Amino acid sequence: MAPELSNPSPQVISTRERLSIERINQGDEKAFEELVRAYAARLIRFAIHITRSNEVAKDLVQEVFCHVWENRSRWKPEHTVLSYLYAATRNQAIGYLRHKRFETPWNDDVELIAEEVPSADEQVHATDFSKAVEEAIEDLPDRCRIIFRLHREDGLTYEEIGCALQISQKTVKAQISRAMKILRIKLSYFFALLPFLNLPD
Repeated sequence: MAPELSNPSPQVISTRERLSIERINQGDEKAFEELVRAYAARLIRFAIHITRSNEVAKDLVQEVFCHVWENRSRWKPEHTVLSYLYAATRNQAIGYLRHKRFETPWNDDVELIAEEVPSADEQVHATDFSKAVEEAIEDLPDRCRIIFRLHREDGLTYEEIGCALQISQKTVKAQISRAMKILRIKLSYFFALLPFLNLPD
């Protein structure tokens, strides 16, 4: 069963995507293989963001594609193919976590950020700026981290992220702004030493 998306601003499926969907509806294996090649790697990265497990992520994405193929004759995404696949992957990942009784903290009221900024002595050990950035991103609250990575690393628009996570674009924007604020604080030591380094808005 295709995931139900509640985003108030659905995207329009392009003619190219519609033709690809129709080919898959008709059992075109080549079209399905093209779909897998185009999106599998991105979906696996997304699932890793949620589950923190490479193997689990691969299995969940495989289940998503198996579902598409098994139901190919009636597979008709309401929004773009990308939005559908991200939403389906999210549902699989959240279902996995619930099954394992490890709920992902999606409540914005729960503040998981430490108030104190690490001391200069602690930060000086992280001489590699890229490593420091990655560690800072990993320390973001789960929801914030996932949205930030989808936007910065996977290049998804606010609308695409909203569709995939079933949240409003306003929430997406707020979470990205929150991530930037946290990262600037945690990486302030490096910015003080190298003022030409900055994170884009």
